[in-house]
Amino acid sequence: MEMIILKIFLLFFLAGCVSSASLFPYGVSAGDSELPPNDDGSIGPLNFTYGFIFYETTYNTFYVNTNGVISFIAPVHAYNPQPFPLDDSPLISPFWADVDIRLPDGYVPGSPRGHVWYRATSDISTVLSVREEVIQYFSNDQDFVPNEILIATWDSVGYYDKNTDK
Repeated sequence: MEMIILKIFLLFFLAGCVSSASLFPYGVSAGDSELPPNDDGSIGPLNFTYGFIFYETTYNTFYVNTNGVISFIAPVHAYNPQPFPLDDSPLISPFWADVDIRLPDGYVPGSPRGHVWYRATSDISTVLSVREEVIQYFSNDQDFVPNEILIATWDSVGYYDKNTDK
């Protein structure tokens, strides 16, 4: 089970190297929720319907953090680039960076800006798509069938103390 989880997050990590068209749908039209504009913020705890097994521990809640981290015990309110593991806190870091999605001074509504989108879903179409992705890249896992998918997307996010559309 740990290898399957690792493989899924390897896919998420590799997604940072592709165009947004190659990602799973995200944003309002996909039914996502959005983190409000902030620096070093988070949302949560949010609930998993089925629980999430990560290194032999089942977590029922998660946090989506602005700085590119999914955490399970507490939010991550700071960006401190240190080698893993960080204080033995269970984290998944698909986009670990010093992200700032605050609106800049003089922001004009409708102008481009960064967003952090997230959703946990059991939608059968999404579940089957994730299953196909895992099997395509990890052919030894033909029996893999997820029951819930967490999709988090850091889209056009800025870095700390700079414009939010980088």
